[in-house]
Amino acid sequence: MKKKKLKIFLIIDMILLIAVVAVFVVTRYVGALDMRGDAEVTVELGEEFEDPGVKSSWASASGDVDTDKVGKYIITYRLWGKSVTRTVHVIDPKQFVVGLKGSAIQKVREGDSYIDGGAFAIDKKSGPVMDTDIEASGEVDTSKPGTYTVTYKAKFGEVERTVTRQVEVISKDKFGKKADLIPVLMYHWIYSDKDEPKIVDGNWIYDKELEKHLEYLNSEKYYYPSWKELKAWIDGEIELPEKSVILTFDDGKTAFLKNGKPLFEKYKVPVTSFMICWNENKASTKIKKYASEYIDFESQTYALHRGGSTPGYRGVIADLDKQEIGKDLRKAYKVLGNNDAMSYPYGDYTDEAREAVRKEGILCAFTTEYGRVKRGMDSTVLPRIRVFGTTNFQTWKDAVSNIYAKN
Repeated sequence: MKKKKLKIFLIIDMILLIAVVAVFVVTRYVGALDMRGDAEVTVELGEEFEDPGVKSSWASASGDVDTDKVGKYIITYRLWGKSVTRTVHVIDPKQFVVGLKGSAIQKVREGDSYIDGGAFAIDKKSGPVMDTDIEASGEVDTSKPGTYTVTYKAKFGEVERTVTRQVEVISKDKFGKKADLIPVLMYHWIYSDKDEPKIVDGNWIYDKELEKHLEYLNSEKYYYPSWKELKAWIDGEIELPEKSVILTFDDGKTAFLKNGKPLFEKYKVPVTSFMICWNENKASTKIKKYASEYIDFESQTYALHRGGSTPGYRGVIADLDKQEIGKDLRKAYKVLGNNDAMSYPYGDYTDEAREAVRKEGILCAFTTEYGRVKRGMDSTVLPRIRVFGTTNFQTWKDAVSNIYAKN
């Protein structure tokens, strides 16, 4: 009888042991190759990477990640003939640029519509991200004064980068004076002591003189509207602060980008480069080399900055119909990734050109006619304040502050 009981106990113990082993095996191997963390990981150059591994400590891992070298690395985990992989992207954070169109702190009057100024993104290796591929998120309630945050996300292949804008909804009694006129400044090229051109004509401005302009605008707390805000203001949809100004630079010459970029970044002033986009101008190379969160590259057309044959016009734009002009504008858009604004080559425009601009969805198009932007203007033919390198600083200040504005 005792032997029988002992046998039963041994059987029970064996069953319990099998159960324990079964639990152990199940906990070790069911889901054993499930990864801890993400299957796709991005690590910045020089940053420490610690492999989170998989659930089972019995799995083997192979594959090295060198965070001192940009590249794509694969880690493979294996167990009992099965395997899974993790991809680690080591990136140079300076390769990807995401910038805001307009001021980093947007000012909205209580009760006005919220106009999202947008953002732009440039990969210094492959070029611009199309503006339609940049996602914006965040809610802004203009009926309630306060500070809101809008985030823009740009995807560069497997890599994502974001930039944020603060939106200040300001009560009507605290908004201050409203703009009656908006000066849009037209500069061209910039030189420095190290690369002064042989002939310095009115298109050239000395970098130290330009720096005085930027210092003044910041000290006087000027506001830099986006192109979408300017269009909405022209159409009477919103108000803008009295001290509003937009800086533009025509042609996209290397001298402007090389000497201007350090200044725009130092003073955090957003500007627009109206870029001639044809291959001979090496536009794509310049955009990638001089990408900056403070330079929004917009269109000065693809290949219309050349002589034409129509009397009374300098450029070829007057020789073309709206379909031909539209085709050129679309080519420029593919180079730039942005389509908010443009400047007409030589200031030339025709009814056909204006129709093409409207059809392509360009919000603001500029001539070389002198003047400030007013409400109700035709946004396909807007004026600017031309700034010559010889312009006296006081004269420039008066133009910006609208002291002599008559238009």
